[in-house]
Amino acid sequence: MIRAELQDGVHTIKQPKDEVTPEQVKLMRTQDIKYVEMKRVAEAKKIERLKSELHLLDAEGKKPNKHVFFFDTKKEVQEFDIATHLDTVPELVDRVYNRPTIATLEKETLKGATDPAHLKDKTHKVKVKKETTNSPAIYKFKFQRKR
Repeated sequence: MIRAELQDGVHTIKQPKDEVTPEQVKLMRTQDIKYVEMKRVAEAKKIERLKSELHLLDAEGKKPNKHVFFFDTKKEVQEFDIATHLDTVPELVDRVYNRPTIATLEKETLKGATDPAHLKDKTHKVKVKKETTNSPAIYKFKFQRKR
C-alpha cells in the first residue's frame, strides 16, 4: 500500500530506488571473488582426477624411457640388432611392456578370442561406478545369450 499510487485513474506501483552502500559493494565483490576461486579449485580438482585416469596412456610431460646397451667396439655397434639381442620378433621391439620372447611365442598358444567372428561380436558395456583407490570400476554388460 505504501508503494502504490493512482496516476490518471490508473493504479501504478512505485519502484523503490536501490541504493547500494560502499560496504555492500565490498561484500558483493568479495563474494564474487570467493565464488570464482571456489570454481577454479573445483575445476583444478576435476582436471587432476581426469589426468589420474590417464595412467596407462602416454601423458604429456613424461620423459621417454631409455634402454642403454654397452659395447666394447664400434664393430659391435654396427652389427647390433635389437630384436636378436632382446630375443623377440621385430614387430614387438617397439613395445615397452609385455614383450614376449621367441621361445615364449613358440611354446605358448594365443589366449583369448582369435576368430574374426568373436572379435567383432564384442558385448556392450556401461560404466556403473567409477574406480576408487580401494575398488575397481564396475561395469554392466548387455545381456547376450550364449549358445
